[in-house]
Amino acid sequence: MIAVNWNTQEDMTNMFWRQNIAQMWVETEFKVSKDIASWKSLTEAEQDTFKKALAGLTGLDTHQADDGMPLIMLHTQDLRKKAVYSFMGMMEQIHAKSYSHIFTT
Repeated sequence: MIAVNWNTQEDMTNMFWRQNIAQMWVETEFKVSKDIASWKSLTEAEQDTFKKALAGLTGLDTHQADDGMPLIMLHTQDLRKKAVYSFMGMMEQIHAKSYSHIFTT
């Protein structure tokens, strides 16, 4: 068994880890109910476009988390980089959940 060593400072991996932590957010951090008035002011065509864009983003984030990041990890030897990719995959799942949350308004 090999354990990851986060004490090495050979590349930008630690910077990406910190940046991902700083950009972390979940759907409970914003209230979609605040957007209801704006939503109602959109035309039916604008609402339809918005729904399609969110559905597309949900699908892309789901695909990236389920397939994309794990496939990249298969071709990565550095354990710190694998950890960053795994974290990114988790963030994609959180984003997909957040987009689903938006649809509840």
